[in-house]
Amino acid sequence: MLRMFITVLMAVMVAVPAFAEDDLFGGIDADGNKKIDRKEYRDAAGKLFDRLDKNHDGYLDWDEFKAMGIRDGKKLFKAWDTNKDGRLSREEFIKGSMTQFKNLDKNRDGFIDKNELSQKRNEEGVRKDEPSASPWVIFRF
Repeated sequence: MLRMFITVLMAVMVAVPAFAEDDLFGGIDADGNKKIDRKEYRDAAGKLFDRLDKNHDGYLDWDEFKAMGIRDGKKLFKAWDTNKDGRLSREEFIKGSMTQFKNLDKNRDGFIDKNELSQKRNEEGVRKDEPSASPWVIFRF
């Protein structure tokens, strides 16, 4: 009985992150064509910005941004803060996110598919349930 319980528990632990990744992809893929285009990605970036902007001032400070829990978050925050005012405007956040889109679109067809996502995560050595800065920030809602 214990062996069966452990087997089921291990299967669930492996499957849940995969389902979570599929849910995130599906949540961004608005038209359901199994690809994420630039508009879908930009829209998702805008929604993410709105969720992170806890004080609704139209900017993300470091504390709001770091709530995503991504690797090298400080480095990414500084890179996206193009006017170097110590905070990210909605425009800076979306522009930075679109840079990430380019990194993900490996075959340069204007779309991101699940294979490209998996390939990038494997290159980075990132687990399915782990957030990372490059280029996954947009997929951590």
